[in-house]
Amino acid sequence: MTKTQIKDSILLIRELMDAKTGIDNPEGVLDKLNNLGNVLGLSGELIAHSKKHYNLKAKGMIGELFAMKTTDRKLKMDIEATDEQFLIDETTALNKDLHYCVEACRSMLSYLKQELNKISN
Repeated sequence: MTKTQIKDSILLIRELMDAKTGIDNPEGVLDKLNNLGNVLGLSGELIAHSKKHYNLKAKGMIGELFAMKTTDRKLKMDIEATDEQFLIDETTALNKDLHYCVEACRSMLSYLKQELNKISN
């Protein structure tokens, strides 16, 4: 997966997470939960591909880094692999946010179920 594909996938997941729905629309909550569940695997895959890009960047610099002190090596990687590290941080945060969003939808459905049970009794 290319960096562009990773970024496009991040936007897709964010769009699904940002979709508005409320407790007045149980089917909308269920649809949102279903859509989010469908991209959970993709979210994890994005983290793996982001780490792969970082590691490939580091591998390409191995000869240059080998002769450096540990502190200098770390600083050089921080400077040279800023974009790759940002992708790792962004995809990791997205994955956490996605899980929280799924849990919020589940909580909404649970609440709606309780309310419907009250009405039917």
